[in-house]
Amino acid sequence: MQLWMAKLLKLNYFVKFARTTNIRIPVCHSSSISLTQQEVATALRPFYFAVHPDLFYQFPKEKEINENSLKQLNFYLETVLKNLPTN
Repeated sequence: MQLWMAKLLKLNYFVKFARTTNIRIPVCHSSSISLTQQEVATALRPFYFAVHPDLFYQFPKEKEINENSLKQLNFYLETVLKNLPTN
C-alpha cells in the first residue's frame, strides 16, 4: 500500500475533490471522472477487505504496514473531503 501511494503521489495523480464532495479522478491528461463520497467508499470496499489489518494477525509486520497505510489513506481522504490541502 505505501509503495502504491508513493507511486500515486510521485506521478501526480491526485484525487481532486470538488466543493460538493464529488471526487474528480484523472483518467488521462485531458479528462477526469467525478465520484461521490459514497461511490468512492463502494469502490474501495474490496480493497479494504483485501488489506484490512485484522486479516494479517499471523503476520505482524504486514499487519502493521497495512494498519499504517490505511490510516494514511483515510487521513488523505478525510482531508480532501474537507477541501484542505494535503501537503
